[in-house]
Amino acid sequence: KIALLVGNNRYQHHPNLMAPVTDVFELSLLLEQLGFQVVSLLDLNKAEMVTAVGRFLQLLGKGVYAIFYYAGHGYEHSGRNYMVPVDAPQPYAPENCISVQRILQKMQQQQTALNLILLDTCRK
Repeated sequence: KIALLVGNNRYQHHPNLMAPVTDVFELSLLLEQLGFQVVSLLDLNKAEMVTAVGRFLQLLGKGVYAIFYYAGHGYEHSGRNYMVPVDAPQPYAPENCISVQRILQKMQQQQTALNLILLDTCRK
C-alpha cells in the first residue's frame, strides 16, 4: 500500500490556497492508520512534481494498492486534466503543468491491484 500526497499552496503566479497543507496532513494520518506507506510533499515546482511522480511510479507493481492525491490549482484543456505546479506561469498551458491522465495511464501499466487518484483542485 503506497500513497503519494502533493499539496500545492504557495503559488508564484496564481492566488495562494489555504487548505492543501491541512488536507495533505489529515489524509496522511488516515492513510498511515490504514497501513499505507505515505510520502507527503508540499509546494512543488514542475521539476519536483515530475520527479516525485516518477519515483512513486517506480514503487508500484503487481498487487500494490496505489493512491495519488493532489490538492492545488488545476485546469482542463481539450478534455484532459492538469495539475498546476507552484512555478507555472499565467495563463495555464499543458507544457507547464502535469497531466493527470498520463499518471493514471502509467499507474495502470504497473498492474496494481488498486489505482486511486483524488484531485482536490481549484479548477479553471
